[in-house]
Amino acid sequence: MAAPVTVGEVADGAPPDPVEVSLLRVREAHADLVAGTLLLRGESLGTSPDTTPTVTLSDVPLVVLSANEVEVLAQLPLGLEAERTGCAW
Repeated sequence: MAAPVTVGEVADGAPPDPVEVSLLRVREAHADLVAGTLLLRGESLGTSPDTTPTVTLSDVPLVVLSANEVEVLAQLPLGLEAERTGCAW
């Protein structure tokens, strides 16, 4: 069973306005356990000047290293092992 991954945006600490939110779609996720990163690819993952992308893995917030409309790169927690999380990367 794969660990749940969520991606969202927070604008200045306030929840996003539902009218302005476009549907994001994660099409691919790749964990690099050697580099300790998680790369998400999809649509509408983007950023704007007043928003900060957020990513969680099994309810653990990850540090976002970079983000744009189609990719988000996040730092995985130290010591993460595929068997421990139940992920089939």
